[in-house]
Amino acid sequence: FVTPQFKFDNADETGLSSADLYAALIRIRGRKLVLMDTCHSGSVQNAEYVRALTPDGVGPVVLTSCSRAEFSFEFDDIKQGLFTR
Repeated sequence: FVTPQFKFDNADETGLSSADLYAALIRIRGRKLVLMDTCHSGSVQNAEYVRALTPDGVGPVVLTSCSRAEFSFEFDDIKQGLFTR
């Protein structure tokens, strides 16, 4: 996963792997919700790295802000998407 500080030349240090996200999520008790507020975020619904968050078929609910063919709407005045807001 690409974070706001992501740099291609230092992807391991500035990105977030699905394994690291899963490890963080399993330490949190209760139900989990992952919101993905990025352009084309709907493309992750069947992606291998999202399925890795639910290795036993049970895991967080993942909601995306748009389909794989859409751009996520961002407000100019607040510099973020609706999910993030």
